[in-house]
Amino acid sequence: MDFLHALSLDRAATVLIVLVLGGYGRLYGAFVGAIAYMALSHFLSKVYPTAWQLGLGLLLMVIALFARNGIIGLWDQLVSRWPGKRAAP
Repeated sequence: MDFLHALSLDRAATVLIVLVLGGYGRLYGAFVGAIAYMALSHFLSKVYPTAWQLGLGLLLMVIALFARNGIIGLWDQLVSRWPGKRAAP
């Protein structure tokens, strides 16, 4: 593997997509984002092989607009709305 290939624009864009999907500023955001990116790219490339990046870009726009903290932020919102645990009176 070339050293210059590791510093390419494609690699840098992938890292940014992973961080935005998972949740930037979060401890496990990069791990969750990497899993989501790999699963989505695999699934979308099987469904529509010529334009799978378009689907990934649309999902990235939706996450950036409506889920400010990525997938982990969505998870936190769902858990906070869950009626199971409440403070004792």
